Amino acid sequence: MICAASFKSKSFAKQSALQHELLATSTATSFPAGFKMIPPPIFLPVCWPWPKATRLYDQDIVELTAEGEMCELVIEFFRIAFGNLKCPGVDKKDDFVQEIVEKIIYDKIDAYFGTLDEPAFKKMLNLTEAKSLPKQEEYCEMSKTNDKFHSYTAPMFPFVARHFACNVEFRFQGPDEIIRVIKMDPNNMEKSIDDVLSIKTPAGTKISIAAVGSNRVTAVKTIRAMLSHLKECDEWLRNRQISVEDENSVVNLVEFAQSLAEVKGKLSDTTIKYRIGDILTEDRILVFAEQMPFTKEEALRQMVHPHSAHHSLSYQSLIDAVKQKEREFPIILDKGVAISHATLVKGPRVSLTVGVFPKGVKWSDKGEMVQIVFFFVTAPDTHGTYRMYLGQLAKILRGDRTLRLKLIHARNSRDVLSYLFYVEEKSVHAW
Repeated sequence: MICAASFKSKSFAKQSALQHELLATSTATSFPAGFKMIPPPIFLPVCWPWPKATRLYDQDIVELTAEGEMCELVIEFFRIAFGNLKCPGVDKKDDFVQEIVEKIIYDKIDAYFGTLDEPAFKKMLNLTEAKSLPKQEEYCEMSKTNDKFHSYTAPMFPFVARHFACNVEFRFQGPDEIIRVIKMDPNNMEKSIDDVLSIKTPAGTKISIAAVGSNRVTAVKTIRAMLSHLKECDEWLRNRQISVEDENSVVNLVEFAQSLAEVKGKLSDTTIKYRIGDILTEDRILVFAEQMPFTKEEALRQMVHPHSAHHSLSYQSLIDAVKQKEREFPIILDKGVAISHATLVKGPRVSLTVGVFPKGVKWSDKGEMVQIVFFFVTAPDTHGTYRMYLGQLAKILRGDRTLRLKLIHARNSRDVLSYLFYVEEKSVHAW
């Protein structure tokens, strides 16, 4: 596929450092190998490496021709870049600030691509959907993740690709702004797993899934459901403590992912939320009598029980882990509110219990007293997810300064849950 476009540039005479470094280096590496630029015959040549003698003048007309799968995408990228090479408020070359211009260009590119809906974005990427394809032709769809990738569950994708006997690729923009391609080859599982484990994208990342093989359509649709329900698939695997290397586990996982899409009638809501209400239930909340005294260790031992019961965790291992963490770094999030956290190698994704101790518990060596304790248990690879929930909790507490008193005087766990739900829902609409 070949695309061509003409546009005017905004630049300074004898100023080529930005074009050379920003466009030739950064942008060239942002596209997969095999993408090439064709120097047009009439106007300014645009090719790699960037000609050192090239100079752009303000209002010069640039003609760009691109060849490759994503030529429309790169044409739009360069149109925005060439149109915003001028440094605002600067009249002399010596005052030119490259970092300012880079930020302006990337902000405008982000803003533009943020306005594209999925069909338009897929068209720009030259992704086609077809019912019947030749055996070696790829089938593609787009998905948006509802969670980050975790090392415990990320390897499930190469095993699902192998289950369908397909070569699968993920194509997405990484945090470093570079377009990345992750390949999953059923004949090279070790490298496929290592490559998938290298994915560090946040929740909400758009990923293009492409597959080649006789089962490519089913494979892509299943993986699309898994990416869109990444959080649910992660929880499903952790709760069962099973290995994705086992074919029966893969079959069950595939059925689970497909059922999620079928039951909801569509892929899940792609608005990313780390809601406390999603991980807290009445049986994980402990409300104690107003005059009942507790030491810190007694309080923690009480709060370990729901975690242990829900996730079949070793009670003593949890006690040891949380006591170690408390010795190292006790956290008092707000006046009268403490956060405890334990990490277990085979721990849950994120588990939460809440304890309400109206009489107060001495929580630190400084004599600080707390009445409310939020106790999280996570696995080592879900620490980042735990921090997102912790941030959400901080927003809830800041959203209603009377919430702490309401929780302290709650009659039972249902009241505590109702107060937290109400403030969280109210805050979501306010943020």
